[in-house]
Amino acid sequence: MPRQATKVALTDRALRALKPAPIGKRVPIWDAVQPHFCARVSDTGQISFFLVRRREGERNATWFSLGRYPVTSLAQAREKAREVLGLLLEGKDPLAVKVERKRAEQARVQAAHEGTFGAVAEHYINQHLGHLRSARSTEHIVRDKLIAALGARPIAEIRRRDVIALVEAIAGHHGTEAARRAQRTLSSIFSWAVSRDIAGLEANPAARCKVLPPTKARDRVLRDSELRAIWRAVDQLDHPWRDFYRVLMLTGQRLREIAEARWSEIDLDVAILTIPAERMKGGVQHVVPLAPSVAEILRGLPRFDGGDFVFSTTGGRRPITDIAHIKARLDAILRDSVQPWWNHDLRRTMRTGLSAVGVSVFVAELVIGHAQSGVHAVYDLHRYDSEKRDALMRWEARFLSIVGEVPPAGNVVPMPARAQG
Repeated sequence: MPRQATKVALTDRALRALKPAPIGKRVPIWDAVQPHFCARVSDTGQISFFLVRRREGERNATWFSLGRYPVTSLAQAREKAREVLGLLLEGKDPLAVKVERKRAEQARVQAAHEGTFGAVAEHYINQHLGHLRSARSTEHIVRDKLIAALGARPIAEIRRRDVIALVEAIAGHHGTEAARRAQRTLSSIFSWAVSRDIAGLEANPAARCKVLPPTKARDRVLRDSELRAIWRAVDQLDHPWRDFYRVLMLTGQRLREIAEARWSEIDLDVAILTIPAERMKGGVQHVVPLAPSVAEILRGLPRFDGGDFVFSTTGGRRPITDIAHIKARLDAILRDSVQPWWNHDLRRTMRTGLSAVGVSVFVAELVIGHAQSGVHAVYDLHRYDSEKRDALMRWEARFLSIVGEVPPAGNVVPMPARAQG
């Protein structure tokens, strides 16, 4: 501050009455209340606050900006001026202190964000889901139902009552099964975070959280008349859904094991589908011999230049995914001819049918890809491919006779009598 500068007791009224400085000039008005403090007005009438003081070891004074009026009030500017002056008297650099405080605040905000459920859930998606068969569907649940509801909450502050409220809300809007899947996924995220000591989470609030009634094991086996109705309804679907459902019904494999099949996994010369371990629920490679009708269906499918997936609506780049939507279309075609059913009922019906055509329990379980246990899992490394092929051809013959189709030539397998549905 110049030694001869005039000082006035700055007030809001005085600041509002200030005239713009001459063109090309900026005029400081020094405060008689706070030493080294001024309000500077520009030629456009803009008013800024400054503390003007020499830093230790420097000849010239430094103008420390304190904000613009009226965004920064006069009282706030004076308080900042006292703080800056105090730092200078302590021998500290106010600018360096300001930078350090900004970094500390950014670190605090970043740490707070990293501790939110949304941030932890994103880490879970990126670090944990990649190796799971259900990665796509689980990621949809995490983003659409869990992050949408809990994303901004610190994960360590989420309590059991919050989990219960969310699961009940999902059940109310999307049904019990959707709520059950969401709760399982939520519990998995919490357990994953606890095991890695993330964000101070010490316990899983979704563990043993009894919100929904226990799952009732399904025992639905489709009658012969229902199989015929579904087969004929499937014929009204477009490619690739028609052929996808046909292969599903004839092989009895899991939904995604067929939906995500690649041409590189199929050898039509020897009629086998080899599902790699990473696509199997049990984590063990599974060989599926292809009955003649299945091989015939696959030979009639188009090959894509853009990708390797067999059943695809994107030129082979991605497998089919919107199966629930197609199932709804199928139900609309069926109307009341089939009682409510799930896609998985096709697999259960096929497994039941294997027993009906004289296939042993052991071979039937191998056909549908159930993992072996006990002594068989450790010592019996025989693949039973010929036994599985015989079982699938028996099922093919039974199934085609049910739906009224003619088996491919040369594919006649003697069958025990069956009950009519």
